[in-house]
Amino acid sequence: MTRKRIGRIGLAVSVSVGALLGYVLFQTLVMICFMVFAGIWLGADPTQMMSVYERHMAEVYLISAWGYAALLVAGLLLYKVVRGNSFADFLGMKRRPNPGIWMPGAFVLGATFSMFLSNLIPLIPFPEKWIADNAESVGAFSESALLLMLLAQSLAAPLVEELIFRGVVYNSLRKAPIFANRPLCIVVSAVLVSAVFGWFHGNALQALYCFLLSLILVWLMETTGSIWYPVMAHIGFNTPWILLIFVFNWYNEKAYLLNTVVFGTLFVGVGILMYFTGRSKGSLASQSGDSDAIDGGGHDAAGVSGPFSNGE
Repeated sequence: MTRKRIGRIGLAVSVSVGALLGYVLFQTLVMICFMVFAGIWLGADPTQMMSVYERHMAEVYLISAWGYAALLVAGLLLYKVVRGNSFADFLGMKRRPNPGIWMPGAFVLGATFSMFLSNLIPLIPFPEKWIADNAESVGAFSESALLLMLLAQSLAAPLVEELIFRGVVYNSLRKAPIFANRPLCIVVSAVLVSAVFGWFHGNALQALYCFLLSLILVWLMETTGSIWYPVMAHIGFNTPWILLIFVFNWYNEKAYLLNTVVFGTLFVGVGILMYFTGRSKGSLASQSGDSDAIDGGGHDAAGVSGPFSNGE
C-alpha cells in the first residue's frame, strides 16, 4: 500500500470521524446553553432543569440540527473555495431526482419498512431492557407540540442525518481506496456507516433496526446517485410512528401479526417494483468506467471528483 493511498484513507477516516464528533459536541453545547438559559432567564432551579429540557427537547434538537447543518455546509463551501472541488457532487446533492415512481416510492419504502418493524418488534422476545430503552428514546419528544415533533423528527433529523451519514461519512469511505476492489469498498463502507448509524441512536434495539434502515438508504444512494432519495425514505420511516402512536393511538396488540405480514409484503413489493424499474442513469455505480478498480485519474471510480480522488 503506497503512502499516497494511506494518506487518502486517513483523510477519509478523519473527515468521517470529525463530522460525527462535531455533531455530538455541537448537540452537547446547545444542550448546555439551553440549561444555562433555563436557569438564568426562566428561573428554573437545578431540580427543574431536566423537566424544562424535556418539554422543549424538540426546539433544542431543531436548533442543534439546523445549526450543525449550517456549519457543515459552510465548511464544505470553504473547502470548495480553497480546493476548487464540487462538494455538491461529492454529497450527491446536485443530481436531480428522476421522474417516475422513485421519489414517492422511496417515501413508501421507508414508511412500509417502519410499520413492518413497528409491528414485528413486539412479536420478538427481546430483552426487557432493550424494549424499555427503545420506548424511552421513541417517546423523547412526546412532551413537545405535534408540529415541533414533526419538524424535528420528520424533517430536521432525516435531512441532517443523511447529510452527515450518507453524504459525508459514506461518500468519504466509499471513495477512499480501502480495498483495490471497488464493490468490496462499497460493501464495507455500507456496513461500517450502518453500524455507526445504529450505534449513534443510543440503544441496542434502535441500533439494530437503524442498521437495517441504513443499508436500505445506502442502496437508494447507490442506485439513484442522489442523496434526496435516502432523505425521502428517511422521512417516510420517521413520520408514521409519530402520527400513528402519538395522534391516533393506532396500535392494537391483536393485530401485530397481521400488520407485520401486510406491511412486510408491501415493503417487499415496493422494493421489487423499484428494483425492476431499472437503475438510474445518475447512479453512483453506473458512472464508473471500471467498477472493479480504483480509477487512476483525477476522479474516483464513481466518476465524481472529491477530496479523496487520486488527483488530490
